[in-house]
Amino acid sequence: MTENTKSFLTLFLALSSMAISSDVFSQKTAAMHFPKVTFGEIDGAATTKEKVLASPRLICHEPNCEVRGFTFMILRQDRDIIGPYHINGAQLTEKLVSTLKELPGSIITKIYVDSIQVNYNGKKMQVPGIAFQYDH
Repeated sequence: MTENTKSFLTLFLALSSMAISSDVFSQKTAAMHFPKVTFGEIDGAATTKEKVLASPRLICHEPNCEVRGFTFMILRQDRDIIGPYHINGAQLTEKLVSTLKELPGSIITKIYVDSIQVNYNGKKMQVPGIAFQYDH
């Protein structure tokens, strides 16, 4: 191995270890904060048809937060999925509200709200979805 090669390898290893140590030891990991988003005033993992229809919209409970859109799905008792419905904005469409009103509550087992898009403090982000067990 030539002297130039040794010098190059020494320099490369020194710079690599400096880069790794500065990343590992001095980098601060920023905790991701998701704004709290609920479906109407439903608090918890269970809901009823009446609660869903009482306030058929997503609500962001943080200042400077606006719901831009989401996906809404219904799981029936026979495991068939109704949807997904892609919603622009925070409010369920009138057609979807009518569909929910017409469905017998006994055939619904779960509701999924997913792909929730928000504008939060001037940034576009996707927040975790919500799933509800349907109480009859």
